[in-house]
Amino acid sequence: MYVHLSTRQAVRAWSGLSIQRISIWIAHFGSAGDLNARVKSTVLDASFATYERIIDLTIEQHADAFLVAGDAYDGDDRSLRAQLAFVEGLERLDSAGIHSFICHGQHDRLDEWTARLRFPKRAHRFGPGIEVVPLDTDHQVEVIGISQPHSMSIPNLAREFEEARNSAFSIGLLAADVTGEIQALNDSSLTYWALGSIHRHAAYRDQRPAIAYPGSPQGHHPEETGPRGAYVVDIDRRGRITRQFHHLDTIRWIEIQVNLTGIPTQPELFETVERRIERQIADADNRAIIYRLIFEGHGPLAGTLADTDTIADIVARLNDDYGDREVFAWCHHASYSPGTALDADDKPQTGDVIGALLRLSDEFRNDGERLRQLEAELAPLLEDPRFLPYRDEAGLSDRDMVEIINEAEARLLAELGSTE
Repeated sequence: MYVHLSTRQAVRAWSGLSIQRISIWIAHFGSAGDLNARVKSTVLDASFATYERIIDLTIEQHADAFLVAGDAYDGDDRSLRAQLAFVEGLERLDSAGIHSFICHGQHDRLDEWTARLRFPKRAHRFGPGIEVVPLDTDHQVEVIGISQPHSMSIPNLAREFEEARNSAFSIGLLAADVTGEIQALNDSSLTYWALGSIHRHAAYRDQRPAIAYPGSPQGHHPEETGPRGAYVVDIDRRGRITRQFHHLDTIRWIEIQVNLTGIPTQPELFETVERRIERQIADADNRAIIYRLIFEGHGPLAGTLADTDTIADIVARLNDDYGDREVFAWCHHASYSPGTALDADDKPQTGDVIGALLRLSDEFRNDGERLRQLEAELAPLLEDPRFLPYRDEAGLSDRDMVEIINEAEARLLAELGSTE
């Protein structure tokens, strides 16, 4: 869901979440049973909790309107609970006198909503054609929107929005990827484009027409790392625009990288990792974090970390220590990547066999065609349960294959004695 706010003197922009999509990444653990009760409960409710934060902040900001730019839930994982939670949030806004404007996107198409759901009086849902809806009684502010415009080109859409405009302040509400044709929106005379469909926040213009994708307020899977939330974009009556980003995520996905150089023992390794975890929790404003742990480089422990059983033991110990805390830190995956910390100029100078291995693994890591070949070779293994840690619900990503290469490289280096 990609959400935007507006007031009479300002446009306040958010972007959103799919309420149900957060549950999909549980597949990365093999099964939900791999999560302890606290983590599992928080994960399954994270998108709902984040949505409530958005509603709370909308009311606190005394917004005149709440704009949803598509994908209130994921069409591949929709539920009545998700739809009811979404409408209940709109009802809270309605009770506070706040209008809602909703356009539907690829994942929450108009015909996929439960027919018996009643949207509140102040909520307007856009249909498959462009509509213009006044926001105020004197028609100084209007919202122009359309649902599911997948068959229309962005330049044509921008032109039709422009032709429909008839107020001093016009807000375009659209769920579409316009990154390749942003100039079509730049050339319009709308006040603000409230966009949805892209999960990472991005702002293309600070002044009229302001254009923003505020991104998903709650990360859905391990690739959606870092702070998530919403922009508040104010546009005053003179057209001046200011924007502030609010962190609204309930849990935060991050990566923690640990270089093994100079770490001689496992107790010191754990101390290093624990310091990084504590720092990341603090940086996340004491939010729960779910992290990928990457060990890099060469040192006395490198050979030990080439063993996946050792990695699994480290993950289990860390999750035992941090998984039951009120503000938990959960490691969903760990790996060892020796080659990334080895200077590229040094690789050809390494012994003949080792140098050839490092050069070959680099070729695979950095060549898309080679990765496609590797993916084809590994395809028969994808259904083997032992392969689950290396894949997601969509199969193998380039990153998954790079991790497989890294682990193979680490094991071979350990056998050859180069990491001692």
